[in-house]
Amino acid sequence: MKLTACHISVLVLVGALTSIHCRPAIGGAGASSVEAAKGAVRWSSLGPAFDAQSACNKEDFLWRERVEPSVYAKDRWPELKGPDIFNLAWTTLARHLTDKMDYVGDQAPVGWTKPIHRRGAVARVKFVSAEGSSATGIFQGAPCGLLRLSLTSHPKTDAFNPGFAWKVLIDGQPSKNISALVSLDGQGANFNFFHNNFSNVVPPSKKLSSRAVKVAFETVSKHAHKIGVEEFSEVSASGRTVTAARGPRQLIFVPDASIRTRFATAPIRDFREDLIQLSAGASLFQVYGVDEPIADEAWNPLLRAGAEVPIPPQWQRLGMLVLKSGFLVSEWGDDGVFFKHQRYNRE
Repeated sequence: MKLTACHISVLVLVGALTSIHCRPAIGGAGASSVEAAKGAVRWSSLGPAFDAQSACNKEDFLWRERVEPSVYAKDRWPELKGPDIFNLAWTTLARHLTDKMDYVGDQAPVGWTKPIHRRGAVARVKFVSAEGSSATGIFQGAPCGLLRLSLTSHPKTDAFNPGFAWKVLIDGQPSKNISALVSLDGQGANFNFFHNNFSNVVPPSKKLSSRAVKVAFETVSKHAHKIGVEEFSEVSASGRTVTAARGPRQLIFVPDASIRTRFATAPIRDFREDLIQLSAGASLFQVYGVDEPIADEAWNPLLRAGAEVPIPPQWQRLGMLVLKSGFLVSEWGDDGVFFKHQRYNRE
């Protein structure tokens, strides 16, 4: 195998990070990467026939046949974990990271394990479009989908760094997916998952731990800190192809006012304890879009100030993400569900 400069950089950063990320696990029953890989074969393949079903039938199947049967007992939740740096390095060197960009499916391929965002909680969601929105495709409404909330790093060894992945299920077609972060560096010792805004485009990081992830993803994408969103405007939730697609280049997910201040910023705790308090019907995020990505120097203040910053007039309100269920902590939600990353190809 030929090593590129990016591959060598990953190896160098892995060596530098060993002392940071090889600390003992804290709390919980836990599961190793090997155990997670074995778990991937516990679920039968979904196959093309699954994609051909209606969006809501697919959501119902994934929830009832995958998420619910694999829910962890409360006293058996796996411990929170930071990035698996060695797994990330191997995934990069073996070119498995291309799966994150190219694999099409709602269930992870056998052998795939998450090197980051390893522990989280999942819920059923719908997207309700804003009246008068000119954005097309999924932005006109999507009644069925899954949302997984997770952390990039372990809050006891690094900054609290929330993120999420949203899967929109489509009638008769594979799903569309988007991921969003507060930032690559997190929000320090603020442990309120919903305090700040999220986006699919965030500024680059200078932190060593974040650079390892960035360098790895640069082996498969020119814009490692950006996730494409074009596909959301090109097809509707009913599976109809949009001939004149119109949509934003950057999404901003603003925690709903009813959620943003519901949870305390301290003390440190398992964020999943907060999530399971939410129930069906809650509006999680107000979703906005902009045609041109916000400049890096302007972005951090918009993220970090939370509710103190008013919505800029150039942000177009697209709609809101609403819970259709509560959040569940499950094995399939951690190790089985797969969220494809769309490359950011508009620069």
